[in-house]
Amino acid sequence: AEDELTAALLGRLRGSSPLVRVVEAPPGGMRVGREDAGGGRIRRVPVVCFVHPSVPSGRIVEHCRESGLACRSSRFLSADEMWEDLGIDAREGGGVVRFSLLHYNTVDEIERAVGILERLEGWR
Repeated sequence: AEDELTAALLGRLRGSSPLVRVVEAPPGGMRVGREDAGGGRIRRVPVVCFVHPSVPSGRIVEHCRESGLACRSSRFLSADEMWEDLGIDAREGGGVVRFSLLHYNTVDEIERAVGILERLEGWR
């Protein structure tokens, strides 16, 4: 269920504004650390982070909270090198926006969330 919800959120976010940049693993994916002798790939967890070049992440979170939508912005304990590798300046504007999904979330909630974002000045 969470995979389908994550795919729906990713699709709707990307379709809502050509300016939105979803934070994703580099091509080829991310590798599990050395402790994983099998060298397996990390499965995507139901967390979606994004930035918008025209709207600071802190403003996006404030707008969402005013509309009753829970999300956060931060660097989320990530190393500067990771953000540099991804080409994102997470020190500016409050970091990245993070939406976390769980099995009890619905596609209707995702539609509502993206609708709230689309009402934000400067989003499109």
